[in-house]
Amino acid sequence: MTTNLRYEKIIASMPAGLERKLLTVLSRHVGNKNRITRRDLVAAVFPLARLGARWKDSTEDRQVRRAISTLRDTWPILSDSGDGGYWLGTEKEIEVFIVELESRRSRLAEKIRALRTLDPNRSPDLYDQKAEIHHVQGRLA
Repeated sequence: MTTNLRYEKIIASMPAGLERKLLTVLSRHVGNKNRITRRDLVAAVFPLARLGARWKDSTEDRQVRRAISTLRDTWPILSDSGDGGYWLGTEKEIEVFIVELESRRSRLAEKIRALRTLDPNRSPDLYDQKAEIHHVQGRLA
């Protein structure tokens, strides 16, 4: 089964009320200092799930992340990849988060511009690179 098909099945099987349950849990985690880890959030939303060592690969984790993505269109669900976790943002935190997102967008735009202006003669074809690596490895063996 392809990855996309697997995820489509997971999303199609999302339980009714998942978003409401997520918001209920997150309502107890307002402000950065009250964040909840993703693992704890998944466990709170799916209390009967057995979250083992591979919990990040679980159906429940994928469903929670998808629901968060949807809810972010209408709720200030913030996160921090540095320290991890989710929380409902305060007004000040939302402003800071917006500035971070705008900065990230700006850096991505710069990378896109740079890639578009690359000299194609400076970047040999991938197959040529593989052939050269193979040739060098053969000489080193």
